[in-house]
Order: sequence, then C-alpha cells, then structure tokens
Amino acid sequence: MKLDSVQESAVIPNEKGILETSGRGFHFVTPFARQQLFYVLYENEYLCDAGYHVARDYLDCLMLIVVLEGQMKLTYLEKDYLLGPGQGALLDLHYPHDYRADSPRLRTEQLLFNGNASRAYFEMLAEQSGPVFSMHAGAKEHLRSLRACLQAAEPDDHGVSVHMHGILAALTAQDKKPESEAVRRAKAYMQAHFHEMLSLDEIAGAVMLNKSYFSRQFRKETGYSPWDYLLRIRLQESFHLLEETEESVERIAERCGFASASHFIRTFKKETDMTPLLFRKSFYAGKR
Repeated sequence: MKLDSVQESAVIPNEKGILETSGRGFHFVTPFARQQLFYVLYENEYLCDAGYHVARDYLDCLMLIVVLEGQMKLTYLEKDYLLGPGQGALLDLHYPHDYRADSPRLRTEQLLFNGNASRAYFEMLAEQSGPVFSMHAGAKEHLRSLRACLQAAEPDDHGVSVHMHGILAALTAQDKKPESEAVRRAKAYMQAHFHEMLSLDEIAGAVMLNKSYFSRQFRKETGYSPWDYLLRIRLQESFHLLEETEESVERIAERCGFASASHFIRTFKKETDMTPLLFRKSFYAGKR
C-alpha cells in the first residue's frame, strides 16, 4: 500500500540508535477519517540507545512524543527542553524540530496525527502551557486505549478518533492554569452586575487594573474578551427567563442588561440563529 506524502517524508533511512520498536507504525487513513475525524498517521514505541537523534525541517502534521524511560533533549522553535519520564511534547512539525536521547537508554511513544480540531487543540495547548507538559492519568489512559485500538488487524477509525480526541481534551484540562485572583473577582463582579450598563472601565476598576492590561489578561486566562464573557452571562440569564417566565422580550432585555429590546433581539439571533420569541416557542411551548 502506497504511503501518503507525510508518511513518506517521515521515513528516515537507516535511522540510528533504535534498539527495538513495538507499535503499529504507519497506519492507512480512510478518506472519511481524513475529512471528518481525528486520525493517526503513525504510532510507535521506540527503545533507543544514546545514539538516537532525529532532525527534520518539515512535515505536514502534528506530533505527540512521550518519554516513558530515560531522558530526551528537544529543540523546537529555537528553545531547548529536557524531558524525563512521564513528560511529553506536542509539536507542530511545520517548523524545524530536533530531538535526541540524553541518556544511555531512552524509551518513547510517538504519534503523528492530524484532522478534525487537532490544530485548534494544539494552539490552545501551546498558549496554555507551551510545547512540554506532564502526562497525567486521563491522557495516559486514552493513550493506552489508542495503542490497543491501533494494534487491531483493522483499526476502527472512530475508535482511533475518540481516543485521539480524548488525549487532547485531557491535556487541555490538566494543563489549564488556575485563574488569577483579579480574573476571579472580575467574573464575580460581572455575575453580580450584569443587569447594569457596565463599562470596561468599571469592570477593570473593580479589580484595580488598567483596562488594557486587564483585557489582555482576561482573554489569556479565559479565552474570552471581558465583553464576550459578559454577553455569555447575559444570554444565559435570558435563556432562563425565556424558559421560566412569561415576561416580555422588552422586560427580559432590561433585566439582562441589554441597551434595548432591539439590541437584545439582534444579539440573541446572532448567537443562536433564532429570535427570543422563536426560542421560547420552539423549546418551551409544551411546558405551559
């Protein structure tokens, strides 16, 4: 079976330092998986000696490499990292990358993968924690299940996708840094005052930060701008009022802090693809 261009480029002739491998190796990916799922191009566990060294300029995929035993030196985006047992790295192989054994014996698990929301997860993790992280229980369990799935005679595309997604989701959850006290207080302030005509100056002032710095920090920690987070609170409250009360759209707009009913309707429709009244009619008409 012919390898695709990524797989062909991944092959390193006469690769040195490898003592043994024990994985799937290259995996045929169906057209459906390429278009719709998370998919794995290559999976292997390597046992290497001190001579192991890989240096590439480019591959059109992402890579997860986990150290199981020994130490590995990684150079990526002009920075050096030293990884020990239980640590991993997530790399965008569009950029030059260099990794090598830094101990007499090195055992690693390596995955080349792509598809679905892989790149979005990669970017989220890169912003949260950089390329290197610790592999905690959830990610390890999905990695074990993924290996077992790939070792079947005919691996199931959907099972592979589920476990690849599980690894990325677990890494995202485990490496999310705790929010700062300022961001926690800002969230609480918005929750308590969302029904008022808040300004960014007021929210930043409540946590005693410059509004430009506050906006950057809030987005960095939450993924939302302060305005988007406030809008999320207001819309969530509007869902509750549309479900649990018979109040008019005008009254709900006022109670949720929108400048006017027309502003509320426009915003609601933009976020949900329906008007508030259609939302109420579609989901809750049968409850009364």
